[in-house]
Amino acid sequence: EVAGGTTTLLSLASVTDVRVVEGPGTTTSGAAALGARLADVLAQAAGQRPRVSVQAGANPVVGDLWSVGRDVLTVRTDGSARVAYVSLASVSEVSFLASG
Repeated sequence: EVAGGTTTLLSLASVTDVRVVEGPGTTTSGAAALGARLADVLAQAAGQRPRVSVQAGANPVVGDLWSVGRDVLTVRTDGSARVAYVSLASVSEVSFLASG
């Protein structure tokens, strides 16, 4: 979680190195401490329909996380394509956005 309350989850495959910087504004907790899989955390959150930005490839998919299956996320978007299906294997990060 970073200053401002945005939580971002990263896939393990997208992490190349970790550098710990001391100081206010950044905390680590939750899923990383538990060793939970990204898909499991997202599946649990999907019931609350959080607003997310999913990075999977060149362009992020922004909308409400609707469901998570074994290998696909479903995001209800604001654009003309009202539903986006995103391969879990292609997800590098997911940010939970403030609603409103």
